[in-house]
Formats: sequence, C-alpha cells, structure tokens
Amino acid sequence: MAEEYVETTYESMTIDTLKKAGEKMIKIIYKDEDFYFKTFIKEDSNQLIIHNNGAVDHTKRKPPVAQRSSWSEDIEVNCIFFDDKTIHFNDLNTGWGAGNIKRFYLEDYSAITKKVQELLSIKSKNVFYWGSSAGGYMSIILSSMHHQTSAIVNNPQTLLLNHYKGKIDKLLNAAFNGMSKEDAFGKYPERFSVVEAMKKYGYAPIIYYLQNYQFEFDMANHFEPFRKSLKEAGISEKENYYILYNDYERGHSPLSKEDTLQYIHKILDIK
Repeated sequence: MAEEYVETTYESMTIDTLKKAGEKMIKIIYKDEDFYFKTFIKEDSNQLIIHNNGAVDHTKRKPPVAQRSSWSEDIEVNCIFFDDKTIHFNDLNTGWGAGNIKRFYLEDYSAITKKVQELLSIKSKNVFYWGSSAGGYMSIILSSMHHQTSAIVNNPQTLLLNHYKGKIDKLLNAAFNGMSKEDAFGKYPERFSVVEAMKKYGYAPIIYYLQNYQFEFDMANHFEPFRKSLKEAGISEKENYYILYNDYERGHSPLSKEDTLQYIHKILDIK
C-alpha cells in the first residue's frame, strides 16, 4: 500500500497542517523541490526534537522513510522525523543529507525545521537534533545551522573522508557526479565535516555525544579526529558532554530504544 501524504508548500504550512497530518507523512514543496517528514505535536510541551535517519534498507521500505517515527509515542516533546532526499532515485542507503551538486539538502531541512519551530512558538534553546551514525552526523550539522540549539548523537560520523571508502565512493558517484573526495571536500567542506559546518554557519552547538568506545573504527576515525579538529579550529568543547560506554556486542549499532529514550529525556530535563 502506497504511503499517504499531506501535501503543503513551505509558504502555506500552518499549525493546522501539522496537527491534521497525524501519522501521515507531510510532503512539503520548498524552493521547487519536495521534501518529506513526519511531525507529532505534544500540546503541553515547549520543546522540539528532530530525528535524522541512519542507513535505510531499501529492501524493507522504499524512500521516503522517517525512521523511528513510532518512537514518538514514548517521547514527551514535539517531534519531527525527517526523510533524507539524498537517497531518493539511486541505490544509496545512506546520504548524510549531502544533497547534490546544486543543493545541500540539510539547508532545506534546516529551513523547514525553523518554520515548524515558529509555528509551535518554541525557543531555539529548546530545540534538539538527534540521531545515530549518519543521523548523528546530520544532527550536528543541522544544529550548527540553528544557533542556540543542541545535538544528541550516538556513534556519529564526523568526518566523511575518514569513513569507509566504498560508502563514500557511492555517495560521490550518486550525488556528486563521480567527483573525487579531495575535490568534493575542497568545494563543499561543510558537507563532509561537522567542524567545517560549524565554521561556515558560525555556531558550535552543545553536543551530547554518546560513543561506544569498544568500536575502534569510530573512535579512531570519527571521535578522536572530531575532538582534534575542534582544537585545531579554536572551537571550545567545554560545553560538550562526552558519554563513553562499553558494549562490545553492539559495536557501531546504536543504544537500545530504552537506553536512547532514557538519555533523551534526561538531557531534555537538564535544559
């Protein structure tokens, strides 16, 4: 059965659009392209959390996909669950919000988030971006685009040039016309490094960084280079919270739903 959508434009979207959508995906036209997300309104909440996708299994469901949207029932604040258009119409299962040669899709998702925030009358300090792996990467960049917000991430990528060559080659071939990684980073540094995004958009968010230190690849290629890059860029990390945990069995896989939600609610209570 095909997914049902509530269709709107960026200019005409209202609070009623969000409320009436219910469980349905919202299809929004923004600057002549369509983007997809689900939103769940919690009337008594003055906070907003935005989830971003990790890898998507096309054999189980074709995009658009809003991963973990069923979790909204257990999250006590307003929620947005974004699809990543980068993986539409190709064989990518992970897109990191990179978009294509002409357009950086995370900038579009940022504009949509700010519109929803405005409709809900929520302060930026009460907006949180959340995700694991590629979703964590996107969350840090989206928070960098949205001053005063924070990011909650679990085992994120932070520097795509350090990631698995096969996965990045697929991204470059599908989204950047086969450009070399050196050329892509030279032309679009903010799409391949969270620290470069912070520098471009002028904001280093508070980051709640949950990392399984038993997974050596992440530690060597993302966690440690991230902290080194912050230092080299002269960006303070004194307000970041690094939560290292020990789970050999799960490896790069994120924390369980129960543990993830426990951290999320604890962090939102801190704010």
